[in-house]
Amino acid sequence: MLESLRPCDEFLIIDDDSSDDTIRVAREYGARVGLAGAEDRNHAELAQNDWILCVSPAEALTEALEAALFEWKQIEHGAARSFRVGIREETREGWNTLPPVTRLVNRRRVGIGDGMPAEDRSGQLLDGDLLRFCL
Repeated sequence: MLESLRPCDEFLIIDDDSSDDTIRVAREYGARVGLAGAEDRNHAELAQNDWILCVSPAEALTEALEAALFEWKQIEHGAARSFRVGIREETREGWNTLPPVTRLVNRRRVGIGDGMPAEDRSGQLLDGDLLRFCL
């Protein structure tokens, strides 16, 4: 699913003591790895950029969201705090559309707790969706 993150300038993976190959795979993609719970650290401080796109391991960007993010990077965002994205969740019966959530945030303006940003309903909606796969 890391392949869908082409618009991102850096990868920062926060590992929650996984027992699989998460760290090895992350490093193969050039990611820096932080450990969840490490001294109650704000992991957003590890990022080199102010804008952070937060995704879970079971999520991937649609092509439309990838395109929207490439376009987004070409624009100045001034006082914007956050942007929201739609979620499509895989189920046994098919795909469910969920309400948009805050996932792209300026780390200097919006807090990121427990790995995901605080919900900011004032954030502009980006085109495209995150696909959430059932694993």
